[in-house]
Amino acid sequence: MLKPQPQGIASAERVGRASWTITPESNRCAVDFKAPIYAPGDRLWVRESWQGLSYGDYLPTKSQVCDLRYAATDPLTGMDAHVRGYPWRPSVHMPRWASRITLHITDVRVQRLQDISRGDAMSEGCPFPNMQNGPDPRDWFRDLWNSLHGPDAWAANPWVCALTFTVQRGNIDQVAACAS
Repeated sequence: MLKPQPQGIASAERVGRASWTITPESNRCAVDFKAPIYAPGDRLWVRESWQGLSYGDYLPTKSQVCDLRYAATDPLTGMDAHVRGYPWRPSVHMPRWASRITLHITDVRVQRLQDISRGDAMSEGCPFPNMQNGPDPRDWFRDLWNSLHGPDAWAANPWVCALTFTVQRGNIDQVAACAS
């Protein structure tokens, strides 16, 4: 969701790396709009719950030379920290060197939330197996959005920055940049 929400905009379209064409809802000249900071070709590293364990004694460490564990794939994730032998560090504290997933941005769109397509709703993780003949995946996405942002969040129809990206397994400093 864009913050602050732009006012008086009918549409926004990127015309260059840092410039956007704004179509006002009326003939007003002034439009309050802060363009998204991302652009096609940018790369992002994914933060996740993790822990670094020193070699030998397997105690938590902040050293770059360690055995990295990730809550998403560690077979001991479901156990209590005292049984597992180490706590998880929150994703917000994950350093760049510990990342293992890199996102290559291929498209950036500024749009109203409710303008999400069926295909984009599927890309958000919709569990429906067939978006052509099954329930509308946008209904699933609406319910997800309301569960995350409050019961009336979908109805507010805020402006959002929709990123399209490809996923590459590997640390951002070790994977090659994709040609855009």
